[in-house]
Amino acid sequence: MSSISYIGFILCIFGEILRKTAMVHAGNGFTHKLALSKRPDHRLVTSGIYSYMRHPGYAGESFYWIFMMAVMECWYTVNSV
Repeated sequence: MSSISYIGFILCIFGEILRKTAMVHAGNGFTHKLALSKRPDHRLVTSGIYSYMRHPGYAGESFYWIFMMAVMECWYTVNSV
């Protein structure tokens, strides 16, 4: 593996940790189900990781997939992002 692959691997793991932290911190507010109306027990999370960024789950997922391309040394995909 090249040094770029190692750096990509570390950033990929960072993205996964960021996403998992968002999932744990949001609790039952982090779901994959489409909501057509607001639940009565819904609350907006503004503390923890959510105080630094609005969508840490999406940011973590983006880090994961973008830097996974660096791990696999797929430069065409990395350069097109």
